[in-house]
Amino acid sequence: MQRIPASRAFTYALVIACLGGVVVTSWIRQVIARAETEQVIPATVQITTVTAAPDYAKPWQLEATKTISGSGAIIGGHRILTNAHNVAWAASIEVRRPGLQKKFSAHVVHVDHSCDLALLTVDDSAFFQGVAPLEIGEMPRIESPVAAYGYPIGGETASATSGIVSRLEEDTYVHSQRDLLVVQIDAALNPGNSGGPVIGDGKIVAIAMQVLEDAENVGYGIPAPMIARFLVDAEDGEIAGVPRMGAYCLPMENDALRRYLGLGEGRTGSIVADVGYGSSAWGNLQRDDVILAVDGLPVANDCTIQLAGGARTDFSYAIERKQIGESVVLRIWRSGREQNVSLVLKDYRTLVSEPSYPRRCRYRIEGGIVFQPVDQHLAESLEDYIPPAVYKAVVLEETQSPERGELVVITSVLPHAVNRGYEDWVWDIVESVQGVPVRDFDHFNQLLDEADGQWINITLDDASRLVIDRGAARAADEELLVSFGIPGDRWPMSSEGLVAAR
Repeated sequence: MQRIPASRAFTYALVIACLGGVVVTSWIRQVIARAETEQVIPATVQITTVTAAPDYAKPWQLEATKTISGSGAIIGGHRILTNAHNVAWAASIEVRRPGLQKKFSAHVVHVDHSCDLALLTVDDSAFFQGVAPLEIGEMPRIESPVAAYGYPIGGETASATSGIVSRLEEDTYVHSQRDLLVVQIDAALNPGNSGGPVIGDGKIVAIAMQVLEDAENVGYGIPAPMIARFLVDAEDGEIAGVPRMGAYCLPMENDALRRYLGLGEGRTGSIVADVGYGSSAWGNLQRDDVILAVDGLPVANDCTIQLAGGARTDFSYAIERKQIGESVVLRIWRSGREQNVSLVLKDYRTLVSEPSYPRRCRYRIEGGIVFQPVDQHLAESLEDYIPPAVYKAVVLEETQSPERGELVVITSVLPHAVNRGYEDWVWDIVESVQGVPVRDFDHFNQLLDEADGQWINITLDDASRLVIDRGAARAADEELLVSFGIPGDRWPMSSEGLVAAR
């Protein structure tokens, strides 16, 4: 028998041991993955929502109802965590979980459209029996393995797809158009996955949210810290939302700019270009301040801070992870010296309000002329054409001022002899009524209601003037309500019922 040299035998033994270790490790991973799936699948919920959205082109009516499907995760307190966009405009919500053939009626407990998260519950406690709620984990690390669970199109049972975390950064939430922290994963996400849990180490590290069009296996989720922030926000029974600093900041990567400001080689930061009226930064920051650090986290010249694990993201995350009403300490460079500035965080409003998902549109018809306030929903309904003044307010996020808090525009003209000649003034912004500048839509309605005399004078942003005969306008409106099938009054004025978010 031929003998194997001792050195070679040792090598063979080491290889065999290593291979055995790989097999054992793979087997252990399979066991862990199977145990995780057995825990997560029962707590993964299918959500079916029938929506009834307002028609912003005809604000007195609703669009045709639609049925959408999404996913959710059962967490503590008999609650279901999901995306806000799964329940926006909801007329009815039904949920189903594995092991139960019956669908249960659900309703929204809390919703924050800014961070696209919602909490649902089911009044029938039988829905939650026998299910261990999932826990919220920590911020996932780059390249850490995850699995996305949910009910994507193509089947009626819960599915799981595996992948890794490929990126952590600020990006746009499609639902709210806010730039907030996202986790990017390469696990396959499809319609129906939205709201489903993304699991790492047995806990929820993200909630599936959206996918990148024209790309394969590029999905985005709302990371655990943003979920935890939302849950804390909901503890007092009211959603305050995600705070914003309210300062427009730019990178400091140009050497000449840094030398001009006297920063030298040892300091980095982001320069303040503008401050929004009424924001957290208003009265605290000023143009050409340089933000060096946020709560002790150094700000790089590209406006980023470092997250745990080495990933970098925009420094605004240090603001957005907090609650409205909390404080943040900024280390700034101003007029050649360092100093600390403390801000009390709040949200602030732009001239174009964020989506609130009202049950009905706000509008008013006066002499057949339809007036509406501009919000994100109305802007999105324009599709191919956005008037320059509205475009500027939407894209540049123009902030409110003491003189103006909201834009009021003409959205359509219902043809009648009383408004002849005014047909082409659609999408013009209302500047004043009876010579009084309009602050917002409520003020606009107040000015119309209080106007006396025969004539109503409305001035537009291009200096055009609408003159309406009050008596003739009221008579015309009564005819137009019937002709166009407009129910009720010419304007719904119950703002509380109209603009309250679910």
